[in-house]
Amino acid sequence: MLPLLIFQNGFKIRIDSILIVLFLWVVWTAVLMNARTGTDGIEIIRMWLVETVFAYTILNCNIKSIISLKVISILSVFVLSLVFVSSAYFAGIDLIGDTLNYILTQDRSHFLYYTLKSTFNAFSPFVTDIDEYNSAVINKLAASYSLLYTVLLFMPKSNSSIINKMNTVAIGLSTVFILLLFSTSSVLMFLFSTLIYAKLRLKQNKLGVIIIMAIIGFVLTSIIIVFAGSDIVDYILYQLDSDIGSRQGRILQYTGALRYIQQSPIFGIGYVTFDGSAVHNWLLFSWIAGGIVSVLLSIIVYFLITAKVVSIKNKISKYEKYNFDLIYLLTALSFIFFVRTMVGGAGGVASGAGMFALAIFLLLSKTGYVFKSNNTQARASS
Repeated sequence: MLPLLIFQNGFKIRIDSILIVLFLWVVWTAVLMNARTGTDGIEIIRMWLVETVFAYTILNCNIKSIISLKVISILSVFVLSLVFVSSAYFAGIDLIGDTLNYILTQDRSHFLYYTLKSTFNAFSPFVTDIDEYNSAVINKLAASYSLLYTVLLFMPKSNSSIINKMNTVAIGLSTVFILLLFSTSSVLMFLFSTLIYAKLRLKQNKLGVIIIMAIIGFVLTSIIIVFAGSDIVDYILYQLDSDIGSRQGRILQYTGALRYIQQSPIFGIGYVTFDGSAVHNWLLFSWIAGGIVSVLLSIIVYFLITAKVVSIKNKISKYEKYNFDLIYLLTALSFIFFVRTMVGGAGGVASGAGMFALAIFLLLSKTGYVFKSNNTQARASS
């Protein structure tokens, strides 16, 4: 039955096959987990179901062109940034001064809380626990900026110079907020996207673009070092040290999860927690909660994503030898999904940026647009 849901017309992979397998994973894991530990942890399964339905909705959107997606992404960056800045203004905060103070004190939880205080109060008037909101908000904001940065980085140029200039500003804003919020996974996604973008431009013999990026990076780094001095160095070291602590916590989760898996590798043992939270890894969560079938369904999702990239790459190469912008973008989007599910939140839920990345990945795979330097778009049937 599963092969019929995944393949069509022989061995051609269906566009929605990834979401079909995700839905099967939700059903199987929910049933088996409920049988072993009751309704504990059902919220994680519910979140996966909501995210899967959300991705299916995006897949069925009618995006007229790649430029439409570009404009939507640009507006998203400006809206996020406007909410951040306006919230600081209405909360009576000097954003520039508090940002510098944040770098000096290295207290990002209080920085974000007081910056977004008016927004928090608007939606949650009785917020008293700073840590309860800040950790989730920091990670989701940083991941959102990383996703938008990735999409905008690979978008083809528009015929409108205004849109192109806005695109450049949006990329700059995204970079600033990614580094300011400093989430490990988001910085990792940012670096990966930047590196494969550089590789793409080298492949297209556009060494000048790489040199300009390197010069801008060097100049900005020099300015920061001159004006911020050792404070910025202390800030970076502190953030790295904080993230090392986070990584150590995940390592303890992963080793503990492996011990649970050894107890019942075939059917799993249901929902378990580590210091009050489910393991932050989708594969390990699947194996513990739903046994070997759940983890195999998770692996199939990863396989289908990779197979779709390879399939589109083979088709695009028939059209234009050096036109691989779409392939590199799809690779970056799939990497974002992988990172969010492997080291993201409890249960590996690809909430927010992770599922958005998968949804855009599927949308681009469905339309099969090949990016063109002259702003036209040829179709490569996927």
